[in-house]
Amino acid sequence: MIDLLSETFSLDASPSYRLYRTARLVRSDLNRLFRSLEKVITPEQWVLLFRLNEKDGQSQGELSERFFKDPPSITRMLDALVKHRFVVRVLGTKDRRQYLIYLTHDGRNFVEKTLPLVVEKRRKVFHGFSSGDIEQFVNCLDQIARNILDHEHHKDLAPASSDVSP
Repeated sequence: MIDLLSETFSLDASPSYRLYRTARLVRSDLNRLFRSLEKVITPEQWVLLFRLNEKDGQSQGELSERFFKDPPSITRMLDALVKHRFVVRVLGTKDRRQYLIYLTHDGRNFVEKTLPLVVEKRRKVFHGFSSGDIEQFVNCLDQIARNILDHEHHKDLAPASSDVSP
């Protein structure tokens, strides 16, 4: 049993550190995939394209909220995708201060072409897991996210930072 509150607690045994390390490995794996393509993009940019493929015409603000990224980071990601001609910014009709982001034909084709490659990567990542294992894992990740978001909304109820190990 891992004692997360112990002063002698090991970083390598920490679930938070393992989650961080695994997320970095997954990102690195996807980076290798995207570097092998004719249009080099980041995994984050691909997810942005995928989200636009699901629901085109989102504002930069909506994308920023959905990605938990600050608006300048979303702007930089979109700038790169505009250069690749994967997305266009269109001035909103209801709010002329707001730009809506749309996939171009090239952007939609890129998502359709790369989706099977990304799915295959995910199959390899989850090799050896049952569907129940994956469902339980996703539930755990969702609970961690809820705990963090709840903690952010109720900071006055949170323990002092010295009370919790990383």
